[in-house]
Amino acid sequence: MSPQQSINYAACHDNFTLYDQLRKSHPDAGLMQISRMVCLAGAVLLTSQGVPFIHAGMEMMRTKHGDGNSYKSGDEINMIDWSRKAMFSYVNEYFKNLIKLRKNHPAFRMTSTKQIQKHLRFSKHYLPGVVAYTLCNHANGDLWKTIRVIFNNNASPVAFPVKNQKWTEIANGLAIDQNGLRTHEAHTVFVQPVSMMILVADGDK
Repeated sequence: MSPQQSINYAACHDNFTLYDQLRKSHPDAGLMQISRMVCLAGAVLLTSQGVPFIHAGMEMMRTKHGDGNSYKSGDEINMIDWSRKAMFSYVNEYFKNLIKLRKNHPAFRMTSTKQIQKHLRFSKHYLPGVVAYTLCNHANGDLWKTIRVIFNNNASPVAFPVKNQKWTEIANGLAIDQNGLRTHEAHTVFVQPVSMMILVADGDK
């Protein structure tokens, strides 16, 4: 199956919105915790190979007030409350930066199974709640030669091993900067709770 045949999503028009589902499954979580979960879901979605599908309002923590089957509900339930865009502006900004990252870097949108098999390598280092992979050798003609992506779904930071060379940190926590947030030169990086880290080998930018 080619990546164009894979439609990737975390929520759609059926069932709960992502925000409502997370509130239901994590009833004791605060708004900041839920927002980090939404951002991590967006990060996984928009850095994955295939076609991303974003449910309208996901980027502003849309709620249908816990209605999981709203096809027969009225506007009060189904409408988009645009005030949430200002209320959760940091989530909206994170999604905007994710979309810019995906548009600017074709490594995140390879066009064939053969390309993915050639350029994507999952990490063999296992930690509970962590997934990591590398996009290597200018995947899909990307200007960045080596891209290291680490997802941490744990409620605490994790120390993750990397090759001991100079890395430029592109994303961590709720921050994304394609010009670089900071640099690392160590065997280990610390990934913030419920977040994605992206590293680019220094000199590859």
